[in-house]
Parts: sequence; C-alpha cells; structure tokens
Amino acid sequence: MLHFLTELLGVLSDFLDIRETSVTVLRGIVPLMVIGWFLGVHPAKVSPEYKERLLKGAVWVLVGLILFLQAVEIGFGPVGVQLGKSLALMGSGWGLVPVGLLLGLAVGLAEPSVHVLGNQVEEATDGAVPKRLLVGLLAVGIALAVMLGMIRLLCGFSILWIVIPGYALIIIAGFFCSRMFASIAYDSSTVVTGPMLVTFLMAVTMGGADALDGRDRMTHGFGFVATVAMIPILVVMITGCLKRKS
Repeated sequence: MLHFLTELLGVLSDFLDIRETSVTVLRGIVPLMVIGWFLGVHPAKVSPEYKERLLKGAVWVLVGLILFLQAVEIGFGPVGVQLGKSLALMGSGWGLVPVGLLLGLAVGLAEPSVHVLGNQVEEATDGAVPKRLLVGLLAVGIALAVMLGMIRLLCGFSILWIVIPGYALIIIAGFFCSRMFASIAYDSSTVVTGPMLVTFLMAVTMGGADALDGRDRMTHGFGFVATVAMIPILVVMITGCLKRKS
C-alpha cells in the first residue's frame, strides 16, 4: 500500500510540473488568439458580453490543452508503448492486427476533431450529410488504416506499397465521386490525425516495433500516420461514388 501511494504521489508530482507544456501551448495558441482578436473580434461590432465570453473560452482552451498534453506525456503515451510491446509478444505479434482494428474504431469514434467536422458538414449541407454518417465512415476508415499499419509492421514491407496504390485509387475515385464528397474526403484526412490517434495509436505502433525482432521504430513505426490519413479519404470517396450512382 505504501509503495502504491509513493508511486501515485510521484506521478502526481510529474503531472503538476506543467511548465514545459504550458510554454509549448502558449507559443502555439497565443499568437493565433492575438491575431484573431485584433483582426476579427476587435473591429467587429459585437457586445462587450460576447467579447467576455470569447476571452473566457480562450482561457479554457489553453487550460484544456495544457492538461491534455501533460496527461499524454505522463500517462497516455507510456501506456500505449507498453500495450504495443505486450501485443507484439502475443501470437508472434499478430495480436496487434485485431486489437489495432478495435482500437482504431474506438479512437475514431472518440476523436474530438472528427465530431467537430461532422457538425460542420451537417450544418453546411443542411443535413444532407448527417454527422452520424460521416463519423461512422471516418471511424471505419481509421480502423482499417490501423489494421493495415499493423500488418505492415509485422510483414516489414515498404510504406510505398500502401501509399502509391492508395493515392492512385483516390485520384481515380475523384473522377466518379461528387464534388461535395470529394471536398469532405480531403478535409477528413486532416481531422483523423488528431491528438487521440497520434498520441495513443502511434505509441502502440512504436511499442510494437520495439518488441518485434528485425523491426525498427524509425523504419517500420513511422509512416503509420500517413496510412491513417489516406484510408479515410478513400472510404469517404467510395461512399460518394455509391451515393452519386444511386
């Protein structure tokens, strides 16, 4: 019990040391907020109450990002690495494939940026592309991409065998897909590589690469995000082709 409390206090102490994370977030976010305020909000004729709400929202954004990134650094990332190592030792590493599929689906459904895009698309299309449809498509795309990335990690083939045929199919699908779905598809590639995926699933891949014989995290671990960014584009475009045909 005493050992557990000592470890807990150590983790809590590490978590509360947010100086480096705070500096990183402030450097990235504050300039954007200043530009937005003086070029967009300040010249506009909005009420003082609205400006006050914007300032409060900005503060909460900063606090939320600092806490999230600190949690990733202290716990989320290390847990992902350890999970990848454990799965790589199960069934010659093939446990990574089904678990990666399930993790990809779960992360896709939980990714905040996916839901933000879903809301924006549903609003922009007046409900023609509902949020539930888009979130489901992107979650399936992420799941398939993670599974494919795990197979590549196990087999050791080059990322080019995925990227070149994948983008060739995307270009071909673009000729048959509606313009609306094509635009949504390309934007989808950016939102699926959000904080949940990069911080957790990337860590799982790195852990798996470390544990597998003959695999290197620099050669076989990286390139994973490129796969995840590509497959959802293809999934959304194929859906656009089917919708156009029907």
